[in-house]
Amino acid sequence: MVLESKAPDGTLQQFLSGERRYAMLEKMFPEESKKLRCQIEKEYQERYAVLEYMAQATPEQLGCAVPASGTSGSETNTESDSCEIADTPEHARPGTGDACDDGRSGK
Repeated sequence: MVLESKAPDGTLQQFLSGERRYAMLEKMFPEESKKLRCQIEKEYQERYAVLEYMAQATPEQLGCAVPASGTSGSETNTESDSCEIADTPEHARPGTGDACDDGRSGK
């Protein structure tokens, strides 16, 4: 994963002040607005920290199994919680392995 967004620089409150919906909330309910703005900024910083971690982490650190060389992606490591890659299409008819025809194929 590549994180292309810049880190929070402390201008979120300034941005929120320029938004009419937040300015109206500030006028009507100043105390509630202050609490919500602080909560928004805290959650924004936490989400950015998670995204930054994900961008720097290896697949193993994120809990994704990486197939050993020479094995197919459908083999999973039973000792860890890993994603299993199916051999059939996601929307296959049960038991056939054929993709469902939703009418868009023109057949």
